[in-house]
Amino acid sequence: MRKTNDAMGSARAMRAPLRVTWWLWLLLAALLPGLAAAAAGPTLSFSYPAAPEMNFAAPANVKVLLNATSGCGPINIFVTGPGLDTSVTNGQVLNNLPPGRYFIDASFEMCDRRWIDPVSAGRAFNVLGGSITASPQTCTIPWGGNACYTTVSWNSNAANAEVWYSLPDGSIMTRWATGQNGSAVGGIDSRGLRFYLKSGSLTLATVDVAAVPTNNSPPAVALTGPGNNYVYTAGSPIAFTANASDPDDGVQRVEFLVDGIKMGEDTSAPYELHWTGLEGGHSLVARAFDTRGYHTDSAAMWIVGNGPPAIVLTSPASGAQATVPASFALQANASDPDGVSRVEFYADNQLIHTDSAAPYEFSWSAVSIGPHTVHAIAYDNRGLSARSATASVTVSQPPSGPTGLARRYVYDQYQQLCKIIEPETGATVMAYDAAGNLAWSAAGLDLPDPNNCNQAEAEQSGRRALRSYDERNRLATLAFPDGRGDQTWAYTPDGLAREVTTRNDGDGQGTVVNTYAYNKRRMPTAETMARPGSYSWSASYGYDSYGNRNRVVIPDGQPISYANNALGQAVSVGSNWGTLADNVSYYPNGAIKRFVYGNGVVHTMAQNARQLPARVTDSGVFDQTYAYDGNGNTTAIRDVNAAAGLYSGNRDMVYDNRDRLVQAHLHWLTVRGFGYDALDNIRYKSNFNGATTVTDYYWYNEKNQVTNFRNDAGATTLGLGYDPQGNLNNKNGQEYDFDYGNRLRRVAGKEVYRYDAHGRRVSVTGRPDTTSTLSFYNVDGQLLYREEHHEGEAQNDSHPELNVPHVYLGGSLLALVEWSRATGVGQLKYQHTDALSSPIAVTDTAGAVIDRTHWEPYGGAINKPAYNGVGYAGHVMDGATGLTYMQQRYYDQNVGRFLSVDPVTVADEGPLHFNRYAYAYNNPYSFTDPDGRCPACAVGGVMARGALFGIGIEILIQRKVEHREWSELDKSDIAVAGTIGAVIPGTGSFLLRSWRTAPSLIRSARAYSKLSGQARNTANRAAKLAERETKNIGKMIEGTRDLAESAGHAATAFVLNNLGQRSVNDAQGKSSAESQKSSSSNEFQGVFRVEGRLDAQKLDKELKGE
Repeated sequence: MRKTNDAMGSARAMRAPLRVTWWLWLLLAALLPGLAAAAAGPTLSFSYPAAPEMNFAAPANVKVLLNATSGCGPINIFVTGPGLDTSVTNGQVLNNLPPGRYFIDASFEMCDRRWIDPVSAGRAFNVLGGSITASPQTCTIPWGGNACYTTVSWNSNAANAEVWYSLPDGSIMTRWATGQNGSAVGGIDSRGLRFYLKSGSLTLATVDVAAVPTNNSPPAVALTGPGNNYVYTAGSPIAFTANASDPDDGVQRVEFLVDGIKMGEDTSAPYELHWTGLEGGHSLVARAFDTRGYHTDSAAMWIVGNGPPAIVLTSPASGAQATVPASFALQANASDPDGVSRVEFYADNQLIHTDSAAPYEFSWSAVSIGPHTVHAIAYDNRGLSARSATASVTVSQPPSGPTGLARRYVYDQYQQLCKIIEPETGATVMAYDAAGNLAWSAAGLDLPDPNNCNQAEAEQSGRRALRSYDERNRLATLAFPDGRGDQTWAYTPDGLAREVTTRNDGDGQGTVVNTYAYNKRRMPTAETMARPGSYSWSASYGYDSYGNRNRVVIPDGQPISYANNALGQAVSVGSNWGTLADNVSYYPNGAIKRFVYGNGVVHTMAQNARQLPARVTDSGVFDQTYAYDGNGNTTAIRDVNAAAGLYSGNRDMVYDNRDRLVQAHLHWLTVRGFGYDALDNIRYKSNFNGATTVTDYYWYNEKNQVTNFRNDAGATTLGLGYDPQGNLNNKNGQEYDFDYGNRLRRVAGKEVYRYDAHGRRVSVTGRPDTTSTLSFYNVDGQLLYREEHHEGEAQNDSHPELNVPHVYLGGSLLALVEWSRATGVGQLKYQHTDALSSPIAVTDTAGAVIDRTHWEPYGGAINKPAYNGVGYAGHVMDGATGLTYMQQRYYDQNVGRFLSVDPVTVADEGPLHFNRYAYAYNNPYSFTDPDGRCPACAVGGVMARGALFGIGIEILIQRKVEHREWSELDKSDIAVAGTIGAVIPGTGSFLLRSWRTAPSLIRSARAYSKLSGQARNTANRAAKLAERETKNIGKMIEGTRDLAESAGHAATAFVLNNLGQRSVNDAQGKSSAESQKSSSSNEFQGVFRVEGRLDAQKLDKELKGE
C-alpha cells in the first residue's frame, strides 16, 4: 500500500519539535544535581565496625568501611589508637592490631562549585588481649596416684575476662575462674586439660596442660656366680650370686630361676642362693624387683650337671621271636647334656657293635638258635655311662619243609623227551609227529612212573593241547581242550609271523587278531591288534639307514620320533607334545648317563668302578646313592635329601650267602625280614615296626606250593589252593580261573581277561563298577597304549574316560599322556623311575612333583594298597585284585611269589630256575622279571655278575675236576667263559664246556635249537675276545681264587645225559671224536649228576670225589 502525500507531510511536522528540545535537556541535567543537594544535604555512615564499642580479639584485623551520600567529594578517614595515628582509605583493613581502644574519624566535602560545611562521623572499638600460662605445663602424676596439679596465671585488658577449661579435644567445656590470678588447679589426669582466657565469646589465649605418670627406671641385675658353662657334680650344692641396683627407688628382692622356674629369692645384698644341682644342662637367670614392682632379668648363665647319659633300647622288643636265618634290628635312643660319645650293643653280654653317631642302630644277623639277651650301653663325653634295660629274644628253627626236590625226565625209544615229572604240575606227557615236532602235550596228570611215557593214558585224560604244523614245520594251530587260547598262525614266505588269530573265550569267541608287516630288511614296520567287529589298533615303526628305529606311531595316531647316535642309541625323543627327552648321553657299557626331560628336569647317573649305578639324580625330584657288596647286591640306598623321622627311600639290605634278601631296613618305617629253605622257598617274612614284630610263616605241601600262612600263635591267616597244573585257584576263598595254557582268565567277581598272540593282556572287563581297560603291547612287550572305559559314557562321567599313550627311553617308561575323552584335555606326566623301573615320582610339564611312590622290598606300594597302573618294576598293577601283571604270569607282591609255575624250566635256563614260583631269585633289589619268565639284572650288573660267575666256575672246574695247579690254568678258556657269562649270565663255563664235551647235552630236543643258536653266536663273539682277554686273566686269577672256591659251593647245575641227538658242539663243526675225547673226564660228569637236587653239600662232595 502506498502512503499518500498527506501522511508523509505529517511525519515531517512531528520531527520538528525534537530538534527544539534537545539542548533544553542538557541544561536541565546540569542544574538538577545542585538543586537536589540544596534540598536534601550530604550524609556519612559506618558499615564496619557495624556497631559502636565493638570488641575484637588481639591481634585483630579490622576493616574500615563507610557509606557517603549527596556528594562527590573524597572521604577523609583518620584512625588513632595504641601506637597508631594515621589516615586510611575507605575499605582498608587494619591488620594485627594490638590490644587497646581505637577511634575512627571521617569527613568529606561537596564539590558542586559551592562550598558548604564538611560532613563528619566517628566510632570507637576495642581490641581485647591477654595471656594465660600454666606452671608446670606438664605435671607429674605421683606414684600410686591418678592426677596432678598446676598453677594457672593470666592477665588481660578485658574487664570481664574469665578462665575456662576443657579436655584437649574441646569436650567438657567448663568456666573455672573469674577472680584471682595465679590459682592452683588440681585433678589433671592422664588425659590432660586445655585452659582458655575468654572475654564473652572471644577466646583471648589458651594453654594446654599434660599429665604424665612418674617415670620408674627398672633395676639392673647381673649374675656373678657360679660362672657360664660351669660344670658341677649332680647332687652337690651350688651358690648362685648376683649384684642388683635401682636408680630411682630401691631393690626389693632378687629371685633365682633355673630353666625358667623360681628356685628361691634373697631380699638383701649380697644376693645369694644355694641350690642342689640336678643332672643335665640348665639355664640360670637372676630376676631383680624394685620397690615399685618393676623387674629385670639378667643374662642367662649355662650350667651343666654331669650325670650318666640316658639310653633306651628301642629294638628289638623284649620277647621278639625269629626263625633261622635270623636277624634283629638293634636300635637305641641315647642322650646326654654334654653329648654322647658312643653306644655299644651287647648280645649275651658280648660286645657286637659300637656306634659313635646317631641314629644308633645295628643289624644283628646270623643269630643262632636259642634264647638271647640284648642290651646297650651309652657313654657321654665325660666318661660316664648308663646301661639300657635288657631285651630277651628267641630264635627257633623254621617250619620244616623238603630239603630236596626231584624233577624227572622220561624219553621214548627215539630219545625224545616224552614225559616230565615235577611236583608242582604232576606229569606232563608229550608226543611228536613224524617230523619230530611236538604234536601234543598234556599237563597236570597223575602219572608218576619214571619208566613209562604213559602216552595212551594222557590221550584219554581230556587235557591235551594239540599242535599242528605246516609243510615247513612251523606251528600252524594250537588247540586246548576248552578252546580258551586256541590259535592259528600264518607266516610270510621267509618264515616270519604274518598273522596270528587267538580265540580267548572258547567256541571261537573273544577273538583277537595280530598281524605284522616287515620291510625288505625284515624289520617290523607295522603291527595290528584287532577285535573283529569291535576295534582295530595299529602301531608302525620307521628306521634310519643303519636299521635303527627312529619312529613309532602309537595306536592313537601320535608319532614318536627318536634321533639316534652312531651306535643306534636314542639321543632325543620328540612328539606332538614337544620334546620329551633331549641331550641323552651314554656310558661305554650302554647305560644312560644323562638326559633332560621335556619339562627341564635333568636326569644324571654316575657309575662306580664296577659300572654299577653309584648316584642317580633327577633335579628337584630325587637324589639317591647306591652301595653294593662284593657280589653286586644292593646293600644301601640313600636319599641325599632325606628328612629325619620320615621314610623317604633310605634302605639297608642284608643277604645270605646265596644272595637272597634276608633283611630290608626301611628307615623310620619298618624292618622286613625273610627266611628261605634249600629250595629257595620263602619260609617266613617278618615286619618290625619299631615296637613289635609280626611274622608270617609259610607252609608248603609236598608239591612245593605254599598252602597257608601262620602267625606266631600257629593260627592260619591265609590259605591258598592250586589246580592240577600248579596254578593258584583259591586264596582265602577268592577264586582264580586259569585255562589249560596256564593263563589267568578270571578273578571271580572282580575281573575277566583276554590276551593276544603272545599272551599279553589286551582287555580287562567284568568289573562290578562296569569299568574296563583295553591295552596294546608291541612286539617288544612294551605297553604302548591303553584306554579306560565304563558303561554309559555318553550319559555320565562317573569314571575316568582316558586314552593313555606310553613313551619309552632306553627300555624304561619316560612319559605318558592321560587324554580325557570327556573333557578333550590331556595331561602329560613324566615318569621318574628307580633302578628297577618302578615309578617313584611323577612330574608335570612345569617340573613340579605331582605324585610319589615308595616300594616294599617285594613290590608292594607303601600306603597305596590299591595301586593301579604302571608300577613295580615297570609292570601293570591291578588295584582291584592286588596282583601285578607281568605278561606271562601274575605276581602276588603280598606273598612274594608268582601265582603259577614258570614256563621256563630248570632244563631250559639252569639251576637258578629250580624253584618255579620264586620271584627274581629272591633278590628283588638286583633282579626283575621283564615278562614273568626269566629274571634279569636290574641295575646293569648282569654282565659283570655273569662274567665273574663264568670265570669262577671255569677256574673251579680246572682246579677241582682237572686237578690243575694255579700256574697251569688255561687262561684262554677262562677268558672265553667270562665273556660267555657276560653275554648269557650264569652259563659261561657250562656253555664253554658243553660245546667241547659230549654230543648229549643239557637241553631237551624241544629247547635245543634256541640254545645252540645262542651258543653259536656267543662262541663267535667269545673267540674274537679271547685272544685280547687272555693276557689279562693271569692278573685276575689270584684275585678270583676265593670267588672260584665259593662258587663251587654256591653253584648247582646238572646235565641231563642223552638229551637230543645233536649238540652245540656239532653246531660249531667239531667232530664226534673231539667231543668224546673231551667227555672222558669222569669227574666232570660226576659234577653234574645231581639229578636236579639243590643240595650244596652234596655238590661239594661230588667236587671232592667223595
